[in-house]
Amino acid sequence: MAAAGTPSSEAAGIERSEPTEPDRQYCAGMIRFGREAFQRGRYQDAKQFFRQAIEADRTNSKAWLYYDRSVIFALAEKVEQGSGLLAPGRSLTTSGATVPDLQVEQTAAPLMPLAEEGEEEEVEEEEGC
Repeated sequence: MAAAGTPSSEAAGIERSEPTEPDRQYCAGMIRFGREAFQRGRYQDAKQFFRQAIEADRTNSKAWLYYDRSVIFALAEKVEQGSGLLAPGRSLTTSGATVPDLQVEQTAAPLMPLAEEGEEEEVEEEEGC
């Protein structure tokens, strides 16, 4: 049983104080690898590198920023690959059989009345005050 004021062994694993210097160096390396993967368009790999960087140093805001970006780009990549998510009425299979496109009728937006000339002059006069 842990003494009062000292964390138990379970809590000690969860609550960490300042990251050590090797943790910071490891974090910097993972950020570097993650940025390289991100620039190459390998968003899933970049996400893993940034996650490792966060695990090494949870206080590093750069690691969190890059991790968030890589998550968004990885999700966008999955959406692009799953064409059914973008165009549900269309099949882009290579078999040649496609579902016909859904016809969407375009309606004109309602026209907004133009301001009368007298109103515009009043605005110009107020701006000069």
